[in-house]
Amino acid sequence: QQQQQQQAASIDPYSNTKWMVVEPSLATLQLFRSDDDKLERVAMDALTFAKSNLAKNDTYLPVSKILIRGTIHHIPDDELEITFTALYDLLLRNGKEGTGTGKGGGKILIMTRPYVPTFPLFDAARQVWMDNSQPLEKYITIAKRVGFHVNDNNDDHDDVETVTNTTDDKATASNTSNSTPAVPVSVPVLRLPVKMPLSSLCHLIRQRLWSTFSHFTNDELEIGIEELKKKYKSKWVNGSSSTCEMDTMDTDTMNIEFNDEILLLVLSVP
Repeated sequence: QQQQQQQAASIDPYSNTKWMVVEPSLATLQLFRSDDDKLERVAMDALTFAKSNLAKNDTYLPVSKILIRGTIHHIPDDELEITFTALYDLLLRNGKEGTGTGKGGGKILIMTRPYVPTFPLFDAARQVWMDNSQPLEKYITIAKRVGFHVNDNNDDHDDVETVTNTTDDKATASNTSNSTPAVPVSVPVLRLPVKMPLSSLCHLIRQRLWSTFSHFTNDELEIGIEELKKKYKSKWVNGSSSTCEMDTMDTDTMNIEFNDEILLLVLSVP
């Protein structure tokens, strides 16, 4: 059995790795398999998880790598620094391989979308998105202040583009209370070309795909959907002002195209 495990590890270095899903929503946790002995489900938020493990001695969970995927914006502003600090201390103690050697080397990968969204949204939803998000620079500033190294290994991402993120786009937002100094840094960005029926996008909005849409009533979502339909009808006829052409187009069969961008921010414990 030991030989089989070694052979499996030589093919897949993560074959013997245990994973934890940390999620405060019990309903979401139930989406993950409960019969997988390599997967542990933990009903906590990020800050509680880090603090609870730091308080333990022999029974702590040996975490060495953390993925924060599409949820960083849910951490309240006043908890960002203490959360980053607790995660930094946890990784520093656990060491690169999660052995508790305290030699550092642990990493956090944050996957998030840009502060100014590239995903098709109606205007009111676009504003709600930015009002409830932070520019990447804020996370970078806090991470560096806590002690993390930020995106030291961009050369490892040969299959994605690298862009220099700045606060230029933030000038388009009306909410200036989140202002933070510019911290130019090169970050890998996944640009995923998407082609989908407009009707499918409308369905996702009605189903409240993201928490952004939870800020709207059903009637308000329908108004926003009509705004998107009108926008894409106008694009389809190349800016034509012909009401007749636009009215006869079937939005149920119309396809739309856009790039879905995912920013990759790597925080490393030196």
